[in-house]
Amino acid sequence: MGFMTYDFDIPGEPVAKGRPRFYGYRAVTPQHTRDAEELVRNQFHMFYPHAEPLDGDVLMILMFYKGRHGKPDLDNLEKLVKDALNGLAYVDDQQVKLTLCAMLEPDRMAWGQRAKRLVKRRQGMPLTYGGNPYEPHTEIHIEPLHDIHGGLESLVRNTKEMISDVGNQPEYR
Repeated sequence: MGFMTYDFDIPGEPVAKGRPRFYGYRAVTPQHTRDAEELVRNQFHMFYPHAEPLDGDVLMILMFYKGRHGKPDLDNLEKLVKDALNGLAYVDDQQVKLTLCAMLEPDRMAWGQRAKRLVKRRQGMPLTYGGNPYEPHTEIHIEPLHDIHGGLESLVRNTKEMISDVGNQPEYR
């Protein structure tokens, strides 16, 4: 197979991998985890209906745009996406050798409607990061990793592209 790159988004609030519940010797994955993994798989199939899994080392960039501050943890968000894409984007998630994950939470300050100045964000105000509006979603980029140095260069280049529209105005933080 030739050089294949996967770029796609998952709409909605990012979901973390839930811990399995044990019933005797049987482990059961929580329903919300199964539903979220299914959404990731469905989105992948929608964008890449005839994709073959990558068979070598893989580079992955994940950007989680959250609708609120706090939990879930970044590693659990990453785990759900990696597990969901097993057998689709790559044969096994052990192939993922270089990863960048970022979790973006809404600004604590927002532009006031009446005051026309920065005010403390209240429920119902549009979500922004660095002053730029967004909706909760997850951005995913996956590509073959040929060598670690080339992978780091690609990581920097692709990350700059993915966050070019993300605000960086500290007064909103």
